[in-house]
Amino acid sequence: MHWMLLLCATPLMAEVKPAPLFQDGAVLQRDKPVPVWGRTDANTEVAVSFAGQTKSTTTDHAGRWQVALDAMPASAESRTLSVREGGDPALKINDILVGEVWLGSGQSNMQWAVSQVRKEDQELAASGPVPLLRLFQVPRILNHARQETVAAKWTPATPETVKDFSAVAYFFGRQLTETLKVPVGIIHSSRGGSRIEPWWAEEGLAEIPELAETRKDRLAKSPGFPGFDASFRKHVAAGRDWTDAATKALDAGFPAPAMPTPPAMLNLGHRKETGTYQAMIHPLVPFALRGFIWYQGESNNGEGMLYMTKMRALIAGWRKQFHAPQAPFFFVQLAPFNYGADRTYDLPGNKSEVAKRLALWALADTYGKTDIVKSTPPVFRIQGDGTRDRRAL
Repeated sequence: MHWMLLLCATPLMAEVKPAPLFQDGAVLQRDKPVPVWGRTDANTEVAVSFAGQTKSTTTDHAGRWQVALDAMPASAESRTLSVREGGDPALKINDILVGEVWLGSGQSNMQWAVSQVRKEDQELAASGPVPLLRLFQVPRILNHARQETVAAKWTPATPETVKDFSAVAYFFGRQLTETLKVPVGIIHSSRGGSRIEPWWAEEGLAEIPELAETRKDRLAKSPGFPGFDASFRKHVAAGRDWTDAATKALDAGFPAPAMPTPPAMLNLGHRKETGTYQAMIHPLVPFALRGFIWYQGESNNGEGMLYMTKMRALIAGWRKQFHAPQAPFFFVQLAPFNYGADRTYDLPGNKSEVAKRLALWALADTYGKTDIVKSTPPVFRIQGDGTRDRRAL
């Protein structure tokens, strides 16, 4: 009996938990330092080993830890990444490759799955696996607060696994894999019907003077930022005072006073102001990657150049969060621009061609392939200085 009581009284040690992208089958970015992070007990030593190098650190008061592996060349060799806390047995993460990593996101057109595209493309995807291509599908969820984890895993690109994966992201990754001959990891995080605003990282709005008032309003309504947190602390204090006042009133036989009103928050929803970045992008930060691809949907249709301003905010924010200020950001605008009666579409339902155009721009501009003819007006590049490049050949 005594030993059982002692066991119950002993605090349990937390299991070392790497961030969700560090799972079996992952692809790590080549030629760049690779952050590896996670959580465990506070103030303990954590060591990460991979490809002949070991990096150590001590967790902070909340149990967070992060190290950075040195830049590595591409490798299709299946290797193991180990994470060890103190003298405990190491956690083994197997079948890790090193190559190119891209994040594909956006609105309805990016969500469009392989199973929804034209027959020819479905047949191509079903023809066999792409051995060096790995996929990471982020679930479509929402949250007011920035999340650290997400329920997702890496999968090989096989005829079965790609059916529900973004067609544009899959065919983009497939072309990069076949052309570059290195492992490619594609992270897909999109939400059909979403507006661009809930995808914003607030940090990006600071660089867009036209959105200064929007930024001020959003910061005052966003959990985790000083303005909102200060207001919420006052609300908590007012709540304590109200509890005392309400108790006294009820004890005396009087009605309780009205409860204090909490501070306003941004409207949560993929069609509203916030929620998708917090739950679907932030858990990935600051994973090392090469760049981003984005596909506009119809929810911001009609905004014209205002949408371009909003895109600048999104791009600036994501680059800041991923510590990648020069990362290429290729995106596809919604076609047609004019929604009149005579509207025509460039590529209705042909997502593999959209992916091909994105891949051609990446191969030419990011990977320096001089024999690539890139096109076309629907595809843009935001350069490192924030300007838009709309060259069509």
